[in-house]
Amino acid sequence: MESILQHTADEETATALLSIVVAPAMEVIKAGLWSEADKILEPHISGHPITYNHYLTDNVQKAQAQRLRLKLEEHLKSFFNTSELSSGLVNYKFDMLKLFDKLTVGMEPDMDTYSCSMAIDMMEAYYKVALKTVIDSVSTLAVERCLLQKLPGILNPAVVCELPDDIVSRIAAEGPESVVKREQATEKLAVLEEAMVELRRLGTLGGQGTEGITAV
Repeated sequence: MESILQHTADEETATALLSIVVAPAMEVIKAGLWSEADKILEPHISGHPITYNHYLTDNVQKAQAQRLRLKLEEHLKSFFNTSELSSGLVNYKFDMLKLFDKLTVGMEPDMDTYSCSMAIDMMEAYYKVALKTVIDSVSTLAVERCLLQKLPGILNPAVVCELPDDIVSRIAAEGPESVVKREQATEKLAVLEEAMVELRRLGTLGGQGTEGITAV
């Protein structure tokens, strides 16, 4: 908005509009924006974590599958005595029963460890879902509705027509620089007019070329 005013009005008028009209209106808009943001965050700050989004269970299942995958990978590396599992074809002779035993070692869950892992998985899954919800809510309910939709109303024709006379006078008032320049121009004009009168009196110009010169 500042760029628009600077492009469409002189510097003094743009500065006056920004400070007298735009800035107070923006403060009101910002207050509404922060109030809406607080409403969006309030359930997540003081409420109970809850969601009906199916992505919560999806994320939990993905986390558990990844943990199981890593555990199986460790068992396979240990069994085949290798540092990494390659994607190519490799010929091995091995006892399948021993491999099965190796893979099932530790599969009986320790309840304390399992409970902690499940709690962490649920927490991280809920955080991902809640974060997306907050981002969407802030962008639509706060930024779009409370900020962007209100910007055109700051200086629309109705607002301009309803500005009090004293505000209009403050916006249209000359700045100190303009006053000085106008006074200097007036003094120069007075000197030139006196010189013209004197020249006419002396008959130097003979009245030619002076008809088009008028006071400003």
